[in-house]
Amino acid sequence: HVPDAAKRYLDPHTAILVYDNDVLQTTGYTIWGGCQIRFDAAPTTPITVSGKYYTPAEVTLVTDYEINLSTEVYDSTALGSTRRSKVPSGLLGWSGSFNRYYEDNTWEAKAVDNSTKRIIRCFSDQTAGKCWTGWIGITGWPQTTSLDALETESVQFEGDGMIAYTTDET
Repeated sequence: HVPDAAKRYLDPHTAILVYDNDVLQTTGYTIWGGCQIRFDAAPTTPITVSGKYYTPAEVTLVTDYEINLSTEVYDSTALGSTRRSKVPSGLLGWSGSFNRYYEDNTWEAKAVDNSTKRIIRCFSDQTAGKCWTGWIGITGWPQTTSLDALETESVQFEGDGMIAYTTDET
């Protein structure tokens, strides 16, 4: 990962150049969650990255979140076999939502203008400090108004690219 937390989230819509020991790498790596570069084989060092980045901003008053990972499993049972066998295809997509207390109308503008992807980090309540990180597009923004409780809103999103589950290294 990029050591500077303010520059860690790479823009997926611009060219990202990865160098291993000052040699441009065009294959042999994958960018996960918009923030982590995973090499197919152990790189030499140093690793440098060039490209546009986003500085994250915190969303306040979030009460809970849900992440849904989807995969497909193929039946690979041979004719005449007495046991069924299946082969997983790997991660195909992810989506989720989070609920928050209504604070202002900033999510209204973001829900209407879905032309921009946003980075999301969902922290788990674990001692290891793990979090889900990835790029999202907002797909829904229902708001609930109650006469006897605080206003809430639920933001639904669809993942764009791979999601990463890593140690929070902020």
